[in-house]
Amino acid sequence: MATSNTAGSEIWPLAKSFLFVFVVPGFLAGCVPILISWYRPDLAIDTGIVSYAAIPLWIAGALVLLSCAWCFGIHARSSPAHFDMPQRLILHGPYLYMRNPMYVAQLLAVFGYMLWFGSPFLAVWLAIYVIGVLLLAYLYEEPLLRRLFGESYEHYRRNVSAWIPRLTPYEQDA
Repeated sequence: MATSNTAGSEIWPLAKSFLFVFVVPGFLAGCVPILISWYRPDLAIDTGIVSYAAIPLWIAGALVLLSCAWCFGIHARSSPAHFDMPQRLILHGPYLYMRNPMYVAQLLAVFGYMLWFGSPFLAVWLAIYVIGVLLLAYLYEEPLLRRLFGESYEHYRRNVSAWIPRLTPYEQDA
């Protein structure tokens, strides 16, 4: 009986991490853009062959989101939800290259929808999304991470860009 309980305790953090990513970013960066694209399709701009650039953006965004969910569930035993903060700084996967890979992935997905559907309303949604992400990251998350992780977060913050990936992975002892 202890084995199944241990297996369940191993799976639950990963499950809730993937569930969060599916529900919250999936809704905001997936469902909302599709719903917006249905509004006034007569105003859409024909993006032609450029619309196909959306496909690698969606694939990259999805892979980064799934990788981040994995890092939260496996390495931090928590989820990306603000009410389920990790007890240690996540220095794995995409977080070795940039501080906000989940937000960048979501913005790539929304930008992809904008290219695919050509909706001017998606450009407005992307602008709103960018502003919301910036406010959340800089006014809420960064001060919270400073309080929770102190100097280790400050070192990480000084060495890893929030929005542009590094070419080489961050090394904590460097």
